[in-house]
Amino acid sequence: PFTRLEALGAPIWSALHRRLKPTSLKYRHSYYSGLVWGFLPCGLVYGVVLTAVFSNTPSQAALITLGFGLGTVPSLVLTGTLYQRFRRITAHRWTQRVSGAVFILGGLLMLTAPWWVDLAFVEGVPELVNLAFCLT
Repeated sequence: PFTRLEALGAPIWSALHRRLKPTSLKYRHSYYSGLVWGFLPCGLVYGVVLTAVFSNTPSQAALITLGFGLGTVPSLVLTGTLYQRFRRITAHRWTQRVSGAVFILGGLLMLTAPWWVDLAFVEGVPELVNLAFCLT
């Protein structure tokens, strides 16, 4: 039901995004783009708005939307903070090499897994084979 509404908003977002082209101050661009993006509705916002619409009183609707807004602030701040730390950690060459080695070892483990598992165990629990290899 919101496809038409989102289609109406798409040109507005495109125009705003073109207007906020990156400059030498990339953080300023990111801030303004995020600010504009934050005003665009999403599925969670639609759900909260519908809940507020069907509340008993306007003050209850205001409390519902205020609670949603205050409830999302910690997760957004934490996500931004953790992302910055993650970027710093993954910038190190040793982190990239260790991550690559773990990825390769995981792939090798998946390829050799049939030889690591006892055949009697697999025959006793055939659901595991179907779950792991989607043979159904």
